[in-house]
Amino acid sequence: MESQIRPVVNEVIVAYSMAHCLFFVIVLGLMLVLPVPWFVLLPAVILLTVVDLIAFALRALGTFWVRLTQRYAIDTDGGYVRMQREWASRTSELVPFRNISEVRAAMPLFLGMFGVGHVVIDTNDGKAHILYNVKDPRGIIERIRPAPGEPVFRPSVG
Repeated sequence: MESQIRPVVNEVIVAYSMAHCLFFVIVLGLMLVLPVPWFVLLPAVILLTVVDLIAFALRALGTFWVRLTQRYAIDTDGGYVRMQREWASRTSELVPFRNISEVRAAMPLFLGMFGVGHVVIDTNDGKAHILYNVKDPRGIIERIRPAPGEPVFRPSVG
């Protein structure tokens, strides 16, 4: 049975918002603690705030772009992971479970608070496939990993 997985947006935007608010609070705290007059630090604070807002806007646009252009599916019966990217053209990749050498989750601090992360799939041919901004990456990993007793094909060394 194939189950569709879509990248999430709301949780990622909230996590990035929290990170940027924390940055802003730290900057304001430093401004209050440092023994320099506020009118000297004000241009630096304004510059840091503008740079931070631009970084937040770019991350938000990247999150929406991933949501619009990428779809993932896991077929536990057929034993494969399908990654589909579409923009000007459609690209689809099938990664059979037997070709997977390692599966791991990358959950940055603020994304991990909301149960969102990235699933990194390493294959025997040395490629890394990444499922970005997915809900419950640990659960996805458990569905991809072979059952105990099933052989895992790894590349030969030497």
